[in-house]
Amino acid sequence: MVDYNKEMFNSIESNQSHLFKQHVEAGGEINSRNSDNRTALHVSIFKRSDEISKEILSKLEPELGAKGKYEGTPLHMAAFMDDLYSAKKIIEILKAGEGISVIDQKDMNGNTAFHLACMYGQLEIAHLILKTIAPKSWTHPELDSIGKTSIGESEEGEEEEAVEPPEAVRKLLNARTNTGSTPLHISAVNCRNLVTEYLLKIGADPQAKDEEDTPPQLYIPGNIESYFKVPAYVRCANCNESLKLDGEEQRSGLYFCPYCEQEVDHLKGQNEESAWFSDAVGKEKQNNLYKDETKEPVEEEKSETEEPPSSEEEPADEPAEPVVESKQREGVINCEKCSTPLQLEQDEIEAGEYYCPYCMQVSKLL
Repeated sequence: MVDYNKEMFNSIESNQSHLFKQHVEAGGEINSRNSDNRTALHVSIFKRSDEISKEILSKLEPELGAKGKYEGTPLHMAAFMDDLYSAKKIIEILKAGEGISVIDQKDMNGNTAFHLACMYGQLEIAHLILKTIAPKSWTHPELDSIGKTSIGESEEGEEEEAVEPPEAVRKLLNARTNTGSTPLHISAVNCRNLVTEYLLKIGADPQAKDEEDTPPQLYIPGNIESYFKVPAYVRCANCNESLKLDGEEQRSGLYFCPYCEQEVDHLKGQNEESAWFSDAVGKEKQNNLYKDETKEPVEEEKSETEEPPSSEEEPADEPAEPVVESKQREGVINCEKCSTPLQLEQDEIEAGEYYCPYCMQVSKLL
């Protein structure tokens, strides 16, 4: 007997919209779950099967409050994947059916869809969510004004008065994750400068503190003493191993990697896509919030004085540098859920549990 639900999910995975339609017509249930507890809409957005997402949102009746593998709704997935079309259609359907409260739902880490949009720099989706919940009478900044003026300064150079957001907007801005982070904390610590500016312009509180008693103003770009040049979680620009940086390392971009045992200037000769952990730029890039990351080797940087080989068959005269093996150090473990190597903080070791930024789950030390 044919399992039409299974075949339906297979057609989404392979982005074959004609087969998807056939399996739905044959009995595939649009709100059934796959092995990861995701609905068809979760999967189509995640796999960037855009035609199938359009089919589901325009002609079928997806359960928009359905929670997936990490308890995120389809709107969470759209914010994560920067799928503006799906986000617009989801919100349009929610408004028509008076189900707008879905916007406030949180995933297992306490993130709203607005948190995820701010985390990954999806400014248009963050703005869409804000406009949806804000009163029509409230004047909010337009996106074309973001990035053109300094925070707190108008285009004419005059000081702008602080915005007092209405209650619905204040609730959105003050939503907390499981670690007490507001959307402003999330955007600032991940160096999402435009989103950070946007949040401040709509009235986000720069004095709000997370569970570590840290206000987001310590992360705000523009404050020279506290400017974070790189996010907290990165891959070493030299050996590609995952690292967690402290505040000073984030500010300077300089750190010591325990794996290749070298001092590294993270910003030298690196681009955002290859080196940053928390980046969601580009339609083709695989992201690792909802999927284990596939590691790709990074070529070692050559010195300016080194002569390149004259051809692929004729190597350079100098002997190649020896390969430095990755070494484990105290407090380094592999995540129980996704097997990614992690450097634990002392308080995580003492508490007997840790948070993995790659699969975004909390696990206990064995």
